[in-house]
Amino acid sequence: MAFRLRVVLAIFVAAAASLLIVALACYSSPTRKLTEAMLEFGLREGTVVHGVVGASPKVLKFGARRDQVYAYHSLSKPITAAAALELADRRVLSLEDEIEGVTVRQLLQHLGGWDRKITGDPTTAMGRTARCVDIVPGVKQFEPGTRQIYSNIGYCLVGRHFEERAGKAYEQTVREVVPETLAMQFDAFHGPASGWGGTALQYWEFAGRPVDPRMVEKPEGVEVPYFGLAWRVTPNEISHFGIRRRQGFTLVVRKDNFVAVAMFEGNVTHPAKTREALQDILLSFVQ
Repeated sequence: MAFRLRVVLAIFVAAAASLLIVALACYSSPTRKLTEAMLEFGLREGTVVHGVVGASPKVLKFGARRDQVYAYHSLSKPITAAAALELADRRVLSLEDEIEGVTVRQLLQHLGGWDRKITGDPTTAMGRTARCVDIVPGVKQFEPGTRQIYSNIGYCLVGRHFEERAGKAYEQTVREVVPETLAMQFDAFHGPASGWGGTALQYWEFAGRPVDPRMVEKPEGVEVPYFGLAWRVTPNEISHFGIRRRQGFTLVVRKDNFVAVAMFEGNVTHPAKTREALQDILLSFVQ
């Protein structure tokens, strides 16, 4: 009798331990951490897509519709950069072409000479009616190529150059050379800097393109992390995030062949902290 009791007790303890392990795993899982991050950073419904390039990704929904469409915000910039490389390879333009005294390469690397913290961002100016590509840039605040400061206007200028060299609208040109954009949406007002939109899965497919070495080249004189052609580059991964006040937050991160995309509605008040927290969580899916 005592032996049977010990056996039953051992089985009970083993089962309880297994349940505890599962519970702890669920508690600390990336999915649970995402839910907690949403509450902490003011994010509402959203979609996360993650997986290895070449395999079917996993799609996680957080109160979002199956076919939810998002504004990509600044995740539009890697699309513009990818199109620039395609056009350069086809000799439609050169990365060394100059626009307003700045090369296409420098504009894509945020080395153009404009500092929005000093003069404001013309792409977000109150009362603007012009398309992104039609905005006239203001006076530069520093010599192009000497400092790396994030700039939306630089991408508007690159889009204008697309139109001048290709002889057609920026949107049409990009759709012709970056096939992943064919099913995406486009808003010309926000343009090459932040005008693309679509589902999280569509962006995941775009971000899974082979990484062109030119995309991640380090500009001379800048420190790590730095911006290559649109992508923020660190020793271990490349990423980009986008935000529009009271509208949403988007993030893409790639480590080797693992790609994760997160898109949320909401009003984020601490973009840098949100990016850092979400990026760590997204990368934990690869472990």
